[in-house]
Amino acid sequence: NLQTIIAEQLRQGGTLNFSPDLGNAGILDLEKMAQLSTLEHKYWSTIHAEGTDAPYSVRGPTYLKDKKKMPAGMSQFAFAAMDVIQIPCVTEHVARFLPSIRDSGVPFAIIINLVIPGTPLLGIVATFATEQHPNTLLQNPPQNPMEEEHSWQPFDFVLHKFLNGSTETRNQMLKLIPHIADGSWLIKSSVGTTPVILGKALKTTYHVTPQYIEIDIDISANNVAAYVTGLVRGATKSLVIDMGFVLEGTAPWELPEALLGTMRLNRLDISKAKLIDVTKEIPLRPPQPRYPSMAEDPNEGSERSTRTGSMSNLGGIPLPSMAPVSGNGQIPTTGSGNLPSVHSGTPRPSSLGGPASGSGNQSSNPTTFGMRHRSHTRNSSIADSLSVQNSVPPLPDGTPKKN
Repeated sequence: NLQTIIAEQLRQGGTLNFSPDLGNAGILDLEKMAQLSTLEHKYWSTIHAEGTDAPYSVRGPTYLKDKKKMPAGMSQFAFAAMDVIQIPCVTEHVARFLPSIRDSGVPFAIIINLVIPGTPLLGIVATFATEQHPNTLLQNPPQNPMEEEHSWQPFDFVLHKFLNGSTETRNQMLKLIPHIADGSWLIKSSVGTTPVILGKALKTTYHVTPQYIEIDIDISANNVAAYVTGLVRGATKSLVIDMGFVLEGTAPWELPEALLGTMRLNRLDISKAKLIDVTKEIPLRPPQPRYPSMAEDPNEGSERSTRTGSMSNLGGIPLPSMAPVSGNGQIPTTGSGNLPSVHSGTPRPSSLGGPASGSGNQSSNPTTFGMRHRSHTRNSSIADSLSVQNSVPPLPDGTPKKN
């Protein structure tokens, strides 16, 4: 349990270096994390972000009744780092040896390590990060979410359940949606686009620290999966490979689903995989607080409240609705390169690494999840209309209905 680990660290005299009044907001430096990655950035990028391809659909709000899916909006976490590594044997908790994670001061990340069979044995390690630790934001989930008023969104419920659940619970939740954006017919037909619950099909283990959870998925343990990945491995230079990760929603309050994170590997040259030294563990660098001056002055309460508003006031503004998928299968941008505006009081997330609103000169990158929990006053009429719009089932061709 993440909360237990954090409490134990604090009991032993440690510190998380956050301002609790700001929901433990830390600096998420995507540029630094990319620079520390072992794979050159030209081989990897994100999708389902501003101005990028958006090929995925997820379970819609009425999926349990009609099995209808809807176009997925923006990813909740940012695709922050990509490491392709050679490992001498199946190695669990590889993040211990990766600078992009241990030396970057990431506030919180979900790390997915796909162990690819072959010679050499490879690890495809994708890091999806956010600027706030979810367990500092998602406390005391509603007991009767369909009956009582609350500000939790469907993604909040599944994220809280995943982070605080047992191994058995986690094994039923994380699913991969594969997609070959460019490649031969044989590869496309072999890989397909059917979502796979990874913990059901493959040997999966979890490693939890106060700043991240790593999920190790041993593809070599499944013959069918190993065969398919063997096909892909031999042709990566000719492929554009997409992967979308979703925490599956199985209850009405957990729908519609949202993408946890997405990644694109662009004609990957696996000879670029870096051999890592699994005998030298890298110390975990703590996050840098977003507002150090405010964190240092506990007597600044009233002024801080004026500047940041109330955390609970953000309410149900569903940021994925701010960036609908356009007819060409992309997340649109406005002429200025920003997301379509909801109202002037609401900050807009950026996948381009711009500083967060109110962060001064600190280099921090907002994520969809983090921005939704940022402290800003809620415009109830606009937020409620967005919630209604987000709940309308799509048309048969996948286009969202308009009210």
